[in-house]
This record gives sequence, structure tokens and C-alpha cells, in this order.
Amino acid sequence: MAPEALALHLAEQGRTYDLCADVTDTGDLRVDVVGSDSSGRRLAVLRGTVAGEELEVVARMLASAAKARQARRPAHRNASLRWSSEDDERLRELAAAPGACVSDLMAEFGRSRLAIEMRMAKLGIAAQLPYRRARGAGAQAEGTTAEAATQDSDP
Repeated sequence: MAPEALALHLAEQGRTYDLCADVTDTGDLRVDVVGSDSSGRRLAVLRGTVAGEELEVVARMLASAAKARQARRPAHRNASLRWSSEDDERLRELAAAPGACVSDLMAEFGRSRLAIEMRMAKLGIAAQLPYRRARGAGAQAEGTTAEAATQDSDP
């Protein structure tokens, strides 16, 4: 009797995933998963052997790990990415513009308040920007400046 074999192919959002599995002589399942982007660059490689009766448990563990990773994703789209020289120049321009505020810069650059304030400090941008824009002419800006917020939070 020939060993059982399984081949699956999935294409999703410009990526392809291939799963090949076969049953070994000992009854274990040998699994090979390869994922690639549209240029052929490998995105995922998973190879191994699992006892057949443990496959469901391993699949649940992988699904749980994926959910946990998703939950830990940064809230800001560019968190942990390097700042480019173009980003730095744009930050200088936007921070110097009338009515500039930290929350607008956060939205523009996809970064946290701390990341914006730290980059401004590194670039020597001395602007004391409110967190939010002032409402109406002569209105007080909501929030505080970056410097005041830091001072206020210290015990």
C-alpha cells in the first residue's frame, strides 16, 4: 500500500502557499509548507514531522500563536521602522507650519507621540507643539506641550 500524500496550494493577496504532507512508514505526518511573495521571495518555511494524533493540537497551537502575535502588533503603522531622510525633512516642514500639533504628526507619520517627540529632539526641532490643535481663534490648545507633558508626568 502506497503512503498517503496531500498537496494544497493557496494564493492570497499576491502571496502563494504550498503545503505538501505525506504519511511516513511509522504513521507520522511529514509536513512541508512554503510561502512566497509575487517575486518568489520566501516568506515562510515550515518543515517537520508530527504524530498523526497530535496534528490537531499542533494546528491549534499555531493558530493561537498567530492570534497572540496579531494582538501584539503595534498600534502605529510605522512603529519600529527606521525614519527616512525624506521623513525627517517632512517632519521639519510640518512641525514648523502654523497650527502644527503632535496628534496631526502622529497621523501623518504613523508613529506614537513618543516617537514624534523623540525624533523632533534628535533633529533639534525646538518647536513646542500642543498635542491637539487649538479650537477657534484665540482658543487654548488641548493637551500640553511635549516638554510640559514630560515635566508633569515626573513625580
